Formats: sequence, C-alpha cells, structure tokens
Amino acid sequence: MAKEKLINVKINTTLDYLSNAGLSLEDIKERIQYLTDCFGTKFPRMFPLNVNNNDIERISLIFNCLKRIEACDGFDRHIIQYDKNNIDDHLFSANVAIWFLDKGYSVTLEPLLESLEGGTPDLFIEQDDSATFVVECKNINISRFFEIESKQEIADIIYEKVCTCDQISLYMTEYTPPSEISEIFSNPELIKNIHMNGARYAQADIQVNEKLRVNIIRKPPITAREDDLPVANLGAILEDNSSGLRLPGYAFLKGGRSIGVFGPVPCYKRRWDDKRSKSKKQAISGYPMIVMVNGDNVLGNPDLHSEYFNNVWLTESNPQCSGVGLIYFTTKDGAPKLEYFKNNQATHLFDL
Repeated sequence: MAKEKLINVKINTTLDYLSNAGLSLEDIKERIQYLTDCFGTKFPRMFPLNVNNNDIERISLIFNCLKRIEACDGFDRHIIQYDKNNIDDHLFSANVAIWFLDKGYSVTLEPLLESLEGGTPDLFIEQDDSATFVVECKNINISRFFEIESKQEIADIIYEKVCTCDQISLYMTEYTPPSEISEIFSNPELIKNIHMNGARYAQADIQVNEKLRVNIIRKPPITAREDDLPVANLGAILEDNSSGLRLPGYAFLKGGRSIGVFGPVPCYKRRWDDKRSKSKKQAISGYPMIVMVNGDNVLGNPDLHSEYFNNVWLTESNPQCSGVGLIYFTTKDGAPKLEYFKNNQATHLFDL
C-alpha cells in the first residue's frame, strides 16, 4: 500500500478580500483540495504552501479551468504533463480545449495518436462526424522581452534628467542602451521641448529620432514628500490602436511620478521557426492539423507575423499543417478572439 504524504497549506487572506472576490474560506479550501487531488506530490513544487491573495487568484483560475475539462477523455493524461516549469503551457492547451467545447466540439486531451516521427498532438477534435482534426497548442515565453534591469536604468536616467511632474513614456522601436539614452537626454533642447509640450498640451508626442519617441501626459503638481509616495514597477503590454503594434515594457512609479519604458519591437522569427519545426512532428497522417498559438503572448508587428505565416509556415513545403490560429483570451469584451491563417497548399484543406 502506497504511503500517504501529508501536505500542509496555510491560507493568508482577509474578510475584505474574500467578500470582494465573492469567495468563502471553504471555497478556497475546496479549490486547494481539488488541485492536490489532481497533482498529488507535485502540488508543493507547483504552488506555494503559504497562500496569499495573489495565489488565491491563480489557484482559482487553474481550478476553474481544470473543472471545465475534467469530463474530457484523456484528462488524467493531460494532468500528468504538468510540472512547475510548464504550467502556463498546459493551461493554454486547457483553455484552447475549453474554446472548442464552447463551440460544440468533442475534445480528447493528449490523444493516443502517434505521428510517423513519434510526436503526439495536444488535442483531438470531433463534431458530429462532420469535422475531425488534431490540434497542437503553442504558448510563447515572453519574459525576456521585458528586460526590467535595462528599463529600470533608463527610467532612472529620465527621472534624474527631466524634472517634471508630468507622466513620461519612452517608446523604442529598436534597442537603445542606457548610455545612449543618457546622452540623448543630456540635450537641453530636448528637455526644454518636453517642458514646453507638457505646459501647452494635455498630451503630446516628440519623435526624438527614427527609433525613439517620447510621450508626455500633463499631470498636476506633486505636493507630498517623495519618501511618503509609493514605489512600484508595473509590467504592461501597450498596443497601438491603429497599427496593432504591441510593445512590452514597464511603468515605474517613483516620487509621485510615472515613467514608462516600452520596446523594442521583439523579433519572432527564431520562435516561429522553432514552433513550425516542432509542430511538424505532431502531424497525424489522415487528419488535418491546426496549430493554435497563444495570441496574448504575440508581441511586435502583426504585419510581420502575417507575412511569416503566409510565406514561410503555410506553404507547400509544410503540407502537414492545415492552418495556424492566433487565439486571444485577453480581450476588451472578455470573449476569446481567433485570427486564422489557412494553408492553401496543405494536404488537408481546412477552415476553422
């Protein structure tokens, strides 16, 4: 008989938090119990044993996601795939499965199918015998694009050289090292221009050079002592409403001021090459294959991504892939959005 291992979890929260979240302590205990039942001895490696409010949010998110797919064939095989380093990757697969379920499809997780190259797809999808296909899910780790150390150094330079209460944001289309930023912001004409624009306009842009733009938003005077004001770093992704360009970066709060540093535009070619190459191994003979990519983690220029999909990924040299779907779960209205690219040269033509 296998020896049981006791897992002790401490919950640190407040009644105000529980009330605002619409949860009870019993709800949280139920969710933790469910996840320990799912992951067993992996639980302490995947989740903290001292659970705070942020942890409760993540635990609730994972609980709700897994509950939605637990009735799917292959759920146990799906759970086995998780470890502390790939939680987000498999949660993305789970969310894609939920998206198909919501559209009336039947979903098998980690299907018992093997390609000629030994690969296995993430999902097997069926709908009333009219559509049967396999899905490979690809998440993208974008953490290195944020480069907080370099951006913090740049923010400190602007904080020192531009004495203003106004909000300053710096947008880089190409990497610009802190030493170059320091030289640029040592130009008294630029500093004067920033002050003049802040005084004249509620919001203004200054194009410093071909790779650098400064945005100024007028803010009221700061009357509190600097030491009494919060210091914080807020990671964010900014999306241009007209071009769709998405830049990673941070807003640094210090001394009552906000200084944002965003960019440069990430290059995805090596990532796309890697995802394209690996997905080929998951194609199953006789079935269309769709590759679903986490669109929330696709930054940069959308035109360049479309060009790669249409001219490199979805061509006659890759007939195994019927199409690529960029699926966005973080949207303004909260509803998932799909952008689908069809391979007109595929062995199995397929629209999604």
